[in-house]
Amino acid sequence: MQILLLLFIVFLSYATRAAIIIGTWSGGFQQAVQAGAAQLGQGGSSLDAVEAACRTCEELQCDGTVGYGGSPDEHGETTLDAMIMDGTRMNIGAVAALRRVKNAIGVARKVLENTKHTMLVGDQAKHFAVSMGFPEESLTTPDSKHKWRAWRDNRCQPNFWTSVKPDPKTSCGPYKPLSFAHRLDKDTDSNADIGQYNHDTIGVVAIDARGDIAAGTSTNGTKHKWRAWRDNRCQPNFWTSVKPDPKTSCGPYKPLSFAHRLDRDTDSNVDIGQYNHDTIGVVAIDARGDIAAGTSTNGANHKIPGRVGDSPIPGAGAYAETGVGGAAASKMS
Repeated sequence: MQILLLLFIVFLSYATRAAIIIGTWSGGFQQAVQAGAAQLGQGGSSLDAVEAACRTCEELQCDGTVGYGGSPDEHGETTLDAMIMDGTRMNIGAVAALRRVKNAIGVARKVLENTKHTMLVGDQAKHFAVSMGFPEESLTTPDSKHKWRAWRDNRCQPNFWTSVKPDPKTSCGPYKPLSFAHRLDKDTDSNADIGQYNHDTIGVVAIDARGDIAAGTSTNGTKHKWRAWRDNRCQPNFWTSVKPDPKTSCGPYKPLSFAHRLDRDTDSNVDIGQYNHDTIGVVAIDARGDIAAGTSTNGANHKIPGRVGDSPIPGAGAYAETGVGGAAASKMS
């Protein structure tokens, strides 16, 4: 998981208090924040400012990661996620995997204001949007078509499949799940020698004539006939996430740094970067002191259709509480 947060801030001074809006990134994102600031400058609410900022980014297709024509899924279709949160009333509206409607943040606000629900998804979210007056139109562009075809021509690399056959690192599928035995064999740490004679225990359970039950165990633990094991560079052993490499060394070991573990654990089949996934995240405080927050994104490039990211999830993509504060973040998952 990679978490990214960059802020552009606008302050607007009033006689009683300052209205503030912050948002992620620069470029088109900065223009979006300025659109939100214009709403605040006209006396608009924090909800108006957040919606205006996210809508502007959707229209500008900020970095290709927000709005239509970006991040095509495995079928070549762009879908949108968005949320908006009213930090005064603690109400939320969100949409996810929204198809064929460009103004995702506008639909999210309709969920907030015109339903008792928190989130609508997929085709049903599209039907709701159309009923609320939003036009239905394709979100595909020549650029998104080109990206999708190039990805297909590259054997669908990278992708988000795991524990399937054929191998998702060399094939476009269609995929079927691996059997449990196959997954167990694949996931077993090759540095651990597992078998009856390198570890075991006597375990006993007894019930007596009165119906009383007792249980017990006895063992001498896992083996390593010490000298031969040391001569074999302490192989196998039970260390992990340490340096030097426990597969080639006897130590002494020190824990890896968090950054080193994160880099090591990241799936090499997933390309993580600013331009293959991102979000506009916005937090605004209006002249009345009300706080709102929101996000909008077209998700991860080449995602499996139906995937919902963190951005439209309250408390993950954004959160606001008047009198306390607000936050927005972007991550890969």
